[in-house]
Amino acid sequence: MSGIALVGSVTLILKEETLQRIILPLVAFAAGSLIGGAFFHMIPAGIAQSGSNTTFYVWILAGFSAFFALEQLLNWRHCHRASASRMGGLLAYVLSFNIDISFLIPFAAGNFIYIGASDLVLEVKEHESLRVNIVNFCAFGLD
Repeated sequence: MSGIALVGSVTLILKEETLQRIILPLVAFAAGSLIGGAFFHMIPAGIAQSGSNTTFYVWILAGFSAFFALEQLLNWRHCHRASASRMGGLLAYVLSFNIDISFLIPFAAGNFIYIGASDLVLEVKEHESLRVNIVNFCAFGLD
């Protein structure tokens, strides 16, 4: 998996013109990956672990709402999320030895849905060219 994470570093060696041409399809792919990951992996895994009950879906909504609130109230953007993710991951790891943290799967799924739908899809959803919109839609659906 760490090798896959390094694929993004390829953009550092691309020409500016090439990068500008592929950036929107890459953002569309990222949005599809987040939303697909939430709906096709995290939510089914959480249901398998916790069961399909109202509390599970409330945690999805709580995760979505938490990121919405952070962006609205604190005007917190992506640059702060990376450090917050590390801190949150470390905190979850430490807490997992003492409490049940299974609620974090649907909570994180709600985060993924919010980021993919509200931040990333907005970047690519309205372009002047029908061809570019089709390419972006296909990139979104690749996942």
